[in-house]
Amino acid sequence: NNGVELYHSNSLKLGTYSGGLNLTGKLNVTGDIDIPDDSQLLIGDSDDLKIYHQSSNNTSYVQNTTDNDLSIINLGTNIYIKSADGEKRANFIKDGSVELYYDGTKMLQTQSWGTHVFGSLVANGDVKVNQTSGRLRIGVNDEFTIRHNATNLIAENTVGNLHIRPKTGEEGIKLIPDG
Repeated sequence: NNGVELYHSNSLKLGTYSGGLNLTGKLNVTGDIDIPDDSQLLIGDSDDLKIYHQSSNNTSYVQNTTDNDLSIINLGTNIYIKSADGEKRANFIKDGSVELYYDGTKMLQTQSWGTHVFGSLVANGDVKVNQTSGRLRIGVNDEFTIRHNATNLIAENTVGNLHIRPKTGEEGIKLIPDG
């Protein structure tokens, strides 16, 4: 059996073969494209990009199968990633920030000056301030700072006393300004 071929201006545009369809040119769709569970949208000559949903673990994937980075480039406005119930997961704001969410609550946002963490930050490794001008700043108005100036460790408290306690409720060292 021969396949079926569809031509436009003597140019082959669509043809059937034993494995499915071959399309030459662009596909313009005005409705949905429905790809069933456990099937993949394969993009690239070597199926370099895969987009699919696995029904066994109810998880959706965007996978780059090459050794190259996966880049999502948006020339329009923003990109939003949401769960099935519409809950935010990630927002990629054009010419702006990236926002990550947990259970619909923003937990991390990039800024022009760095990264803003909403909530606690837990590190299972080192937390480094790599520059001698960098400081660990604590308090609403940075009332307490710790820094190293390449020679000395400097801890500064600009409001009240500085207490170093070996355990809760027990004074170890109390530093009193002008005292």
